[in-house]
Amino acid sequence: VQPEAPVAYTTNALVNQACDIIHSELSRSLSVAEIAERLDVSHNHLTRQFRAAFGETVVAYIARQCMRRAESLLRSTILPI
Repeated sequence: VQPEAPVAYTTNALVNQACDIIHSELSRSLSVAEIAERLDVSHNHLTRQFRAAFGETVVAYIARQCMRRAESLLRSTILPI
């Protein structure tokens, strides 16, 4: 069971693509370098664009989304911890 993850969209297409990757693969470990490589940009460029759009790092965003997903699973399913 995978609850719908809230996806925050911006006017920045690169950041939106990064968010799509993060949300579609939230169940596995993702690195900023891997996301940047998939988007064919540098790690630094992705980090700067992400911080400009959301005011936080890619790693912080991923962690926050993981916590939201975990909270949702704990509240809405009977899956064991």
